[in-house]
Amino acid sequence: MKFIHTALAAATLAIAAPAFAGLVPAGSGDSEIFLVMYDDNKQVSYTFDLGVTSKTFRLAADITRPTGTISPTTGVASGTDGYSRSWAFDGAAGGEFDKFMGALGGDTSAVRWFVAGADGLGSAQLNQRSILTTVSNGASTSGMSNQAITNAAGTFDAYAIVVNFSGDEAMLGDTGMNGAAFGSIALGNYAMTPNDSANFLGNDGAGQYNFTTDNGLGESSQFVYFGRSSTRAAEAPVKDLFNNDQNIGLFSIAQPVQGQYALQYNLAAVPEPGTYALLIAGLALVGAAARRRKA
Repeated sequence: MKFIHTALAAATLAIAAPAFAGLVPAGSGDSEIFLVMYDDNKQVSYTFDLGVTSKTFRLAADITRPTGTISPTTGVASGTDGYSRSWAFDGAAGGEFDKFMGALGGDTSAVRWFVAGADGLGSAQLNQRSILTTVSNGASTSGMSNQAITNAAGTFDAYAIVVNFSGDEAMLGDTGMNGAAFGSIALGNYAMTPNDSANFLGNDGAGQYNFTTDNGLGESSQFVYFGRSSTRAAEAPVKDLFNNDQNIGLFSIAQPVQGQYALQYNLAAVPEPGTYALLIAGLALVGAAARRRKA
């Protein structure tokens, strides 16, 4: 019940919160974190702005972390050990998820997903630039470098421009739940387009890294902070796994009810499907309130 109370409280806050006009880029100093789902066989994708900046999310969702790795002025642990948050897709932001599911034709077997965010502002000093990302299960991040962080933060902005301004599916028009965008090769905004200067997402969600960041539906994913450790480009960055004293923070995508999906972050044991169903019912109120505001 504590989980339900926490999540529904977050949903209530979301009703009152103003919507961002599109995905806030890393060049602002603190991007919003976002979800990408894609099917590389059909070459279609779905990008969902989660409506929370990377630093704010880390302050709440990463309980055990080195002091000073949030920003030059904040580094004290906060939040609670049982932190959880969910985002429901059905009815979110202009029906873009429905377009994505329609393009899949009911076959989700090849769908992959990841979550990311970044801070691309500042110098190359300790923790002045950073990224947050999921990691593919079994992937090693040991070869990550400071330069990869700088490169990735720059291409975050290029991708934000693509999804915020491309075609009729422009995210700027979808302010009800902080924005979403259906992408495809035909529309020119497919998230995984290879060899595209505006694309940091290639290589299974890690065009700038030496590891992949995506996982399949039904799989949970760890979430990791990487911050520059120094001005030396080839040096390994600061790394911090989202966790508390007892549990690793995990993202997952749940389908508690046929046709309804939700992205879930838990800094505790994963809740039962019945809890997801109750949560989605509460989050449906968020979408309804947002649509009434927009009308």
